[in-house]
Amino acid sequence: MKYAGKELTLENYRAILTGYPLDILDEVRSAIFDGTPIMPYIDRDPDDLHQIRLAMLETIPEPFFVLPAPILRIVRNHAHNQGNLNSFRPFLKMGLTVPVLAAVLEWTRRGYPTAGCDFRYMRETQLSLYESALAQGMDIKPYLEATISSDTALRSLLNLARPSLARAGLNEEQLHQISRAPILADLPLTRNSQADTLEALANLYATRIPDTVPGLMQQLSSQNEDGSFQYSGTQIARIQEGWEKGTLTRELLMPGLSDATVNARVLEANVANRRHKRS
Repeated sequence: MKYAGKELTLENYRAILTGYPLDILDEVRSAIFDGTPIMPYIDRDPDDLHQIRLAMLETIPEPFFVLPAPILRIVRNHAHNQGNLNSFRPFLKMGLTVPVLAAVLEWTRRGYPTAGCDFRYMRETQLSLYESALAQGMDIKPYLEATISSDTALRSLLNLARPSLARAGLNEEQLHQISRAPILADLPLTRNSQADTLEALANLYATRIPDTVPGLMQQLSSQNEDGSFQYSGTQIARIQEGWEKGTLTRELLMPGLSDATVNARVLEANVANRRHKRS
């Protein structure tokens, strides 16, 4: 093993490598004993150099030596357990941060379904969410492909386990309301699907109305071609109030009413109801 054209021995390595810290010199001393050619990596961090030397002893392929110590340690453990290092290779070219790469390799080592996944846009704050999903056997590719930046939105999507929603690009408020009534995920939702209508529908699903008024939920969930709802959240809320008070009228069930019209018809229904009670 040479440095600057000089053969290193146990007698001269300290003199030749003067200026290098003690922990680096210790690795060089061990490398001379082991016969491991670590000198091309002499300027790496001491922990990195230590892992590289051990990896050489374990015949880990050289392309893995570019990895920092925490990652190379995972690679070595995987190889020690007869793991296939080829399963790691695709992730080394993604430019992942050390925490993300460490997590991805660890998931792969555990046998989680990471093959074909693109982790380039996964945030460090999302690691625990994706790990939990993988542990449950979920296919996380649709969620990774959607490049979801919001941790809250990702949590809702993974809990709903509806890959189609990931591709719809829904916002946090929409997903929150869908989480309250997962049956709403069966609708062809888009970014145009009003959150207030989803909220009102979720409130309705928490009552006995869906079971006692056949076809009503289908009617109130009707959508336009762009995915927007034909009923506003205000109108659905007034319909619920009318049903609970016994003042619901056919006029209030007409789709597309403005909030002003809805409130006017509610007022008319309440006045008519009071008159009926007096008579």
